Amino acid sequence: MLVEVSIVASKFLQYTTKPVERHVGYLFSYKHNRKKLKTEADILIGIKDTLKESIARDEANGKVIRPDTMKLLKRMEDIIGQYEQDTGQYEQANRDANTKCLLRCCPNPAVHYQLSKKSKKLLKLLMKLLMELYKEDLTNISFPVPVPHMSKASTGDNKAFESRSAILQEIINELANPETLRIGVHGTQGIGKTTFAQEIYRRAKNEEEKDRLFDDVAMVLNLNENPDTQIIQKEIAEMLGLAFSENHDSRLRAQCLTNRIKGHKVLIILDGILNEIDLENLGISSMPTCKVLLTSTSREVLSTIMGIEKDFKLTALTEDESWQLFERTVGDRVVADRSIQSEAKRVAKTCGGFPGLIVKLGRIMKNRTTLPAWRDALKHMETFDHITPIDSWTAIEYRVKILEWSYVDYEIHSPAQVGLIMENESGLLQPFLDSKVELPNITRLVIRNCRSTFLLIPSVARALVQLKRLEIHDCDIMEEIVETQEVGNEITGKMFSKLNYLKIIDLPRLRRFCLGSNIEFPSLEELQIKGCKEMENFIHDPSSENVTGYKVNEVSTSKNLQIAEQCFLFDEKVRIPKVKKLFLHGFDKLTRIWRSQLVARNSFGSVKELEVRGCPRLTEIFPPRDNFLVNLTLMNVERCHCLKTIFPSSVARYDLKLLEKMFVKNCAEMEEIVSNENETKAVQQLVFPKLVLLWFKDAPKLKGFYQGRHTKLIWPALRDFRIVGCPQLTDDICQTTFNRVPTKAFSHRGWT
Repeated sequence: MLVEVSIVASKFLQYTTKPVERHVGYLFSYKHNRKKLKTEADILIGIKDTLKESIARDEANGKVIRPDTMKLLKRMEDIIGQYEQDTGQYEQANRDANTKCLLRCCPNPAVHYQLSKKSKKLLKLLMKLLMELYKEDLTNISFPVPVPHMSKASTGDNKAFESRSAILQEIINELANPETLRIGVHGTQGIGKTTFAQEIYRRAKNEEEKDRLFDDVAMVLNLNENPDTQIIQKEIAEMLGLAFSENHDSRLRAQCLTNRIKGHKVLIILDGILNEIDLENLGISSMPTCKVLLTSTSREVLSTIMGIEKDFKLTALTEDESWQLFERTVGDRVVADRSIQSEAKRVAKTCGGFPGLIVKLGRIMKNRTTLPAWRDALKHMETFDHITPIDSWTAIEYRVKILEWSYVDYEIHSPAQVGLIMENESGLLQPFLDSKVELPNITRLVIRNCRSTFLLIPSVARALVQLKRLEIHDCDIMEEIVETQEVGNEITGKMFSKLNYLKIIDLPRLRRFCLGSNIEFPSLEELQIKGCKEMENFIHDPSSENVTGYKVNEVSTSKNLQIAEQCFLFDEKVRIPKVKKLFLHGFDKLTRIWRSQLVARNSFGSVKELEVRGCPRLTEIFPPRDNFLVNLTLMNVERCHCLKTIFPSSVARYDLKLLEKMFVKNCAEMEEIVSNENETKAVQQLVFPKLVLLWFKDAPKLKGFYQGRHTKLIWPALRDFRIVGCPQLTDDICQTTFNRVPTKAFSHRGWT
């Protein structure tokens, strides 16, 4: 009996003492509880702030924050909110006199008991959350936005076409078949497989939720261009909202894709298969919930190599379907005109039922509202029947691109761009070789980095009737611009009638513009030829007397050369009557610009700005004649180390009345600016009424402007006269010759 009483007493004390201790502990440990709560809360606040910064950064980078991360942040903010509320109550209790007892000198035990108990409870919640956070990977809080493929916006190429709609529905039905995991679509190049695949993607993505076959859909286009495994994996992952680590190889990426797809219904579309692609290495094979749709030009690749279970063939659109698509692309405003409609139907028919070419041709013709424009287009599309392409699509595409050329300003950056330029087996450019090519509307043509010995043939050059701007850059092996097999006025004389700007830059092997007996640019206003080291003549006539190759032997006016091979850029065969700006840079072989008296008087009479640079063998710029460049306002000569003088006295007397600025720089042999031409009659005066700027730099042998005796130099408008690096032009000579002492230094930036 005594033992039972003892046990009962022990149990009583156990159940009564511990609660008492706990409650008493709240009263006496409230400061300790508050201190510990503050420490842990500060840690949680730091984690929360860091997480919010990471979320803001990822959102700014267009990533999607994981839902579980947002839930975790919400829990942290709730607990921190409770802590801040509890802290406010604690501080208020310490300030409030009503919470104190014993003449307001001691804390009120009842209030502090309640606050301590609440803090203890909050501390437990906070510690539990911190333990969870320590186990969480707070670096993986987001994923890339699933890439919305361009196919979401349907091109409309497959809409309302019975031939395509039936196949499309069959494929959708087959995708719903649980027994079919791999489906193939095949057809010839350009038949519309990519657009068809995009339509399947759009249908699968945009189905109503209750009818949706797949949770996710991903598509990779044009695998024939990007067959790399890691590139394919990356594109699929982006569309599934999966991010790979930078150090993941293809094997780890495949495992990540497999894990992402497992348990989800996923459709993967791979477009443009040319050869085998190992789906298992990609990470999308052997899963009953993952279906794969492949497109290819080869049925054999799909069935034999890729092991598809069901295949579908795409054929060309019917004539009616072609017209529907073309009409939709061009617009009712154009085809509503009955006079145009019949021509438009014939134009649409030339596309052979290839949807992409129909759309492209329709866009080209969209704003053509006149019957002649449509007849011209039909003429273009019905040419080149003699071409033997790889397939009909290639030939039709070739025609469409030629038509496109005829309506736009074009710029070519490589030999094979846009298909109008074809390459032969040696890799050399063969542009515009067909005499049937017509480009009546093109106004601007820029050629860059083309590997060809020539650019145009005469018939095509004559077809460029509206061409106003021609630029040719960096063509390493080009030897002439217009290749001429024959020589005659009818070959070269009638080309480029509207060309007003011609720029030829860095053609190191260029020898001439063309062969022929004459060439005229009646509208050309600016001519730039730079970096053509081998160029010796602008036009070359092999039948001309006294001409051997490019060079002519004659008595030179240079004091250095009595009999020498002379290379002239321009002679009587070249007429450019309206040219205002003439820039000639980098001719290694050129000895003269113009061939003495043989240049017609009205050939270059409009030149206002003449710039000659980097011609190391040049001995003469102007022929000794008057009334030649009477409109010249700017003259710039640089790095012409054989040049001893610039103007003959006849030119200086009669042609320089409008000259305003003159620069001479780095001419090692320059002795005087105006030569006396061995004249017997003294020149009384040289007048430059509008010359305002005269700069000489680095001409160590320059002795004066004109060394003729008793000649007065008059320049009433001269304001800026500068000399640097011309030791023989002393102040006395300058004072005597120029009637002033020059400025001895100037900024290099001021030298143009």
